[in-house]
Amino acid sequence: MEPNRLTPNQLAGWNLRRARKLRGWTQEQAAEQLEPFLGERWSVAVFSAAERSIDGTRVRQFTADDLHAFARGFELPITFFLAPPPWSDDAIGHAGGGQTSGRLEYLDAIFDLPEAARKRLLSEVVEMSADTTRALRRWGENFAAMVAERERAVEALLEVREER
Repeated sequence: MEPNRLTPNQLAGWNLRRARKLRGWTQEQAAEQLEPFLGERWSVAVFSAAERSIDGTRVRQFTADDLHAFARGFELPITFFLAPPPWSDDAIGHAGGGQTSGRLEYLDAIFDLPEAARKRLLSEVVEMSADTTRALRRWGENFAAMVAERERAVEALLEVREER
């Protein structure tokens, strides 16, 4: 592997440590928190080796399942585990070689959406917003009717009270 290349697996290992430190957990505590999501409990040695993947000597091959488990266990988005270290200007690419991405290009690939996906997502959000607005209007109408009924009931009770 080229000396100035980081792989997404190395980034995941580095961010695994960062997430653990963010939560203030030991490796043992993190292993306990992740166990329900990983389906197994990692030993401290396994956890330590995974975190040291950034070194590049022995890089753990994380799976999409692992990233999902990390996101659930640490309550962080999956993209958190793919973000490059702020101090790194290394290119990011596949361990087997091939083209690499610069830091900004890589971040765009993780966090940005292609135009077609952006339009589809916007359309879905607009539709959900319209559905929510219609539901709130119905709720408001129902609430107004409930308040009016309550006011009539209170007025009727007050009339009965005044008659006594």
